[in-house]
Order: sequence, then C-alpha cells, then structure tokens
Amino acid sequence: MGVGEPGKWKTGYYGYAYLESPGNALNSYDDDGDATKTGGAVWRNGSSFNPKMVNERRDDNIDNDEDWKGFSDLNNNGKWDVDEPLNDDLGGDGVGPFDAQYRGADEGEGDGKPTHGEPNFDETDKDESDQIGLTAVSILPLSNVNVWPKNDDAMWGKMTGGFLDTSTQNTNIKIVFASGPFKLQKNRRERFSMALVFGTT
Repeated sequence: MGVGEPGKWKTGYYGYAYLESPGNALNSYDDDGDATKTGGAVWRNGSSFNPKMVNERRDDNIDNDEDWKGFSDLNNNGKWDVDEPLNDDLGGDGVGPFDAQYRGADEGEGDGKPTHGEPNFDETDKDESDQIGLTAVSILPLSNVNVWPKNDDAMWGKMTGGFLDTSTQNTNIKIVFASGPFKLQKNRRERFSMALVFGTT
C-alpha cells in the first residue's frame, strides 16, 4: 500500500462512470446508435429503423423513443377513471395518486398525451438526447501546470485528442473529459452526468 505526497496520506481509489453527454440533434446522424432499438420503426436496408431517433432532442415535444405510456383504459370508455393505472400520464408535476406528495390532479394528468414534467418525455428522459458520448479523456499528474483551464491551446488539445494518458498511476491527478464537438446555441442547455466513487483500501 502506498502513501500520498505531500504529507504521507493514505492512498485510496477513485472510479467514475459517464452517464450522460450532450446530444447533437443537428447532424442527421444517430450519434448514440439507438435508432434501431425502439418500436414503431420503418424498414431501411433490411433492418428496423426509427427516424425520430436520429436527430432526437429533449425539447422537441416528441416522445422520440416512444417509451411514454398513457393511462390504461381498462373499461374502454376513452377516458381515465380513478381506478385505472395512470402509468406515465401523471401530469406536469410528475406525481400520481399513489405518491405520498400527491396533492390532486394537475394539468395533463390522465389526458392520454405526453405533458412536460411527466416521466419518459422530453426533459425527464435522457434517452431522448442524441448523445455524443465520451470522445476524449486525459489523466494527468496534478503537478502538470501546462494543462489548466486558462491554457486554451493545451486544454483544446486534450479535449480533441481522444483517449490519452489514461494509465497514469500513483500520483495526485487531474482528469479532462470531453464530449463533442457540438454547437451550443444561445439559451440552450446541454447536460453532462457522471457518477463518482471514492474510497480507501
């Protein structure tokens, strides 16, 4: 077991998983490779293909991956009744009658149409983003002062250089992750999501 410098601190371990990256809904390309994974597909070149999954977005008012599920109309009367499951048709607050925080029906609840705020639709469904994925990683010693956010050229090199220096061990480190490139339009939000784990042996 090693010790850290300075101070002879006990060393530990660090792990990460990249859960979500920005999407590119402008390039007419299925960046995340999910266009063949959904129902409601058309046929192209002998395999199932859902065209909505190519330039999918989380703000286009379309259930691109077709996983939103409306209420179950058990008695076939064409409307939601209180004894029927709402499924994802919970209204804009995303809360249904069986949730502790339920305060009554809200807009969109039980109407049979996706509403912003409901599960598996637009903002609440990361799978509706045409995620670019992780395109570059560099793990560098913390002592490397050349690669730092204010050094634009060095940072750009690491962010566009692919997977570099990933075997660095036994030192204090800094990590540069990248996804892209992509156009960041004015007032548009793109999401990065990661899970981190730290521990000692």
